[in-house]
Amino acid sequence: MIGPHDVGGMHLGSVPIRANEPLFHANWERGIFGAVICAIIKGAYNVDQFRSGIEQMAAAPYLKASYYEKWLFTLEYNLKRAGVLSDDAIQAQVERLRRNPNLAMPERKDEALLTTLNWLIPAGHSSRTQVSQPPGFTLGAVVRGKFVKPEPHTRIPGYCQGKVGRVRLVHDAYPLVDEVVRHGPESPQYIYAVGFPARDLWPDAEPGTEVCVDLWESYLEPVT
Repeated sequence: MIGPHDVGGMHLGSVPIRANEPLFHANWERGIFGAVICAIIKGAYNVDQFRSGIEQMAAAPYLKASYYEKWLFTLEYNLKRAGVLSDDAIQAQVERLRRNPNLAMPERKDEALLTTLNWLIPAGHSSRTQVSQPPGFTLGAVVRGKFVKPEPHTRIPGYCQGKVGRVRLVHDAYPLVDEVVRHGPESPQYIYAVGFPARDLWPDAEPGTEVCVDLWESYLEPVT
């Protein structure tokens, strides 16, 4: 992607690392985590639309927002797209909470959803797909990242589009996220860990280093 979230090579300062940092810094973050997962399970949107929603943030808000503020943005964005929420409904609830910060949240019991959550969160879920054809590229193949139109979502970073690298690992096949976001055909493809010389991506990178990026097959073209 080429946007504020495509931060590879940007000089944004060091990443602060806190010892024994908690999973959540406030209760509202815990709530957003649960709401996002529940909405995906209920079919309001999928995980790739979740990522695509974050990419709709403007540059300044994106760079200022915390991790879970970005999750809140995409939750609202996708629920509005799904017709579950509206701007008026969101604003009305904000006003209610402004008048009464201790307003109790509505409760609803959903045993089936709870069972799914208790299974999904510890176990995770893979979209790995079996395909009949062999991989189009083999280990060690020299490939180039294609220039891809970023709308509405793609997983090839802007910094490796047009760059040449070498296949370091061949993964299994997974649905192409570009199509998943559009509700198109699943289009499962092999994914390749492609190693790019770091200095080809960013001139100030450390000499002799390499950046590995996992890329779907249709993002790549052979270099002879």
